[in-house]
Amino acid sequence: MASMCKEYCKLKALLRNSCKHKPVPSSKLFHTCKNVLTATQKPTPDILLKFLHPGVTEILQRLTGTQNDNVVQMPVAGRNKFVNYDLLSDEELMKEKKRAESLTERRMQMPPYMSERVLPSKPLLKDPQIAPALDSKYVFIDISARSKRIPMKHARPVVVRHENGDLCVADPEIHDRVVRTYLLEPGQEVIPPTLFQDKHLKELLQPEKYLYLLDLACSQFEPDNPEFIRITHLIYDHAAANENFRVLEGTRFFGPLVFHLAVKDKLEPLLVYYIQEDRLMETRDTIHLGQLVRNEKLTMGSVFTVVQAYVKDQVENAYSVIQTQSVMTPATKTEEEQRLFEDKINNLELLQNTLKEYTRKHSSMTNAA
Repeated sequence: MASMCKEYCKLKALLRNSCKHKPVPSSKLFHTCKNVLTATQKPTPDILLKFLHPGVTEILQRLTGTQNDNVVQMPVAGRNKFVNYDLLSDEELMKEKKRAESLTERRMQMPPYMSERVLPSKPLLKDPQIAPALDSKYVFIDISARSKRIPMKHARPVVVRHENGDLCVADPEIHDRVVRTYLLEPGQEVIPPTLFQDKHLKELLQPEKYLYLLDLACSQFEPDNPEFIRITHLIYDHAAANENFRVLEGTRFFGPLVFHLAVKDKLEPLLVYYIQEDRLMETRDTIHLGQLVRNEKLTMGSVFTVVQAYVKDQVENAYSVIQTQSVMTPATKTEEEQRLFEDKINNLELLQNTLKEYTRKHSSMTNAA
């Protein structure tokens, strides 16, 4: 304790005796940091604004649906041994229905699809004069109550004074850990569980664990935290690659899953799933969602017209890319980009074959009738 007081007094003396850099009042410092945070740590506006677009939200809610067993969790065996029956009047029954609808709406609130926080490239302040008094980093956080000035946790000012005297905005990992240290919410941990590490997470990527992992990630991270984005995207891609859409359908994560596939231009597996399930209205909604995300004009007409036009456009785009690649050097395209393009071609071929099989099947049924 004595050494800490000594270092603090030395730091205070260096700040007071500095002729070029006067001490900055804490209120002014945090006001400045707050402005910097809210201006620079916002996600890329295009992604979030597209996710919150009324047309996009309406489609996502329609695709998610509420008539699904995933919306209502069955009681765990042993907890409810008896079933209670109540006699209700018509008025009481209507109140219970409204209460159930309100509860369903809260449970189906989709987590926002956001980009990572963008940090300022330059330090907020440079004070090399105080560097001799610093033997470690100092973290400062505004722990005042949430208000209009601090509308959400990721907007709470957290800054770090480095050993060289630079005052910088804390990176997302430090920011969220310090916020959890002082303002821990129920169910959160200061240090995220180790199961979110790559070596453990990939072993847990099984359909029956999707919801558990997603719920746990929502409770531990902010939606613009790089870890949250990595975990959710990994689960969404795994579900799409293995056609496990039914596991997340009817949950609050299905909308972000579909939106993620639209942003990454990977809608073909979902379209195949809908066509095989004879759900052409959902197929058309999914195609319209992709067009809204890409700022394209919506294809109008019957369901078959929309689907056929989508397949035709995607195939033409793929052929144009192939023609462009034929005149480019191989070094201009990475292995990952080449793999993604090959997956796109294979998925388009599967979608074409599925659509042909569906058309042939229904034509034969029509002729038989």
